[in-house]
Amino acid sequence: MIRNEITDHQVEANKIMDFLTKGPGKHQVYDRLAKFVDTFGSRVAGSANLEYAINYMLDELKEDKLDNVHGEEVNVTHWVRGKESAKMITPRNHSIALLGLGGSVGTLPEGITAEVLVVGSFDELHAKAFEAKGKIMVFNEKWISYGKTVAYRVYGAIEVAKVGGLASLIRSVTPFSIYSPHTGWQVYKEGLVSEVKVKR
Repeated sequence: MIRNEITDHQVEANKIMDFLTKGPGKHQVYDRLAKFVDTFGSRVAGSANLEYAINYMLDELKEDKLDNVHGEEVNVTHWVRGKESAKMITPRNHSIALLGLGGSVGTLPEGITAEVLVVGSFDELHAKAFEAKGKIMVFNEKWISYGKTVAYRVYGAIEVAKVGGLASLIRSVTPFSIYSPHTGWQVYKEGLVSEVKVKR
């Protein structure tokens, strides 16, 4: 069992923990991670940024003298973020901060103009299925935890497609925001709709 394997290496594990929390390695993990994300930012599969980040990490690991450091070729789906914008046109004209979710499909060049229906859950969406048809759906989901709330990001487009909605908008999966939408991956099934993330 894995627990026994860990117990068998407790002395080594304690040395590593002491090095990282009390010894010369203190703050190294945070500092190295901060440098990495500040340098490379978004690393979408298939992007040049990801390739630069991989090469950087390979060089770092070799410099750290780790054994058998190498890269491997893999086939990945490459998704490119297009030009994005959203605007409320009534009762007033107001631009909305948003980001398309990874893997989302684009709209036609003229975009989508439709009424919006706001719901707080998948249950409410399905209860209002008749109203949702042909509308842009906004999930104003209650924050519970990342593990629970992320379902609206991952499956929102699927659920909106089931009721005939045109598009799915969700709030950032976070308890609070500073008007800076962030994104992640989402999935589709039958009946594709576009999905984006708006600021909380």
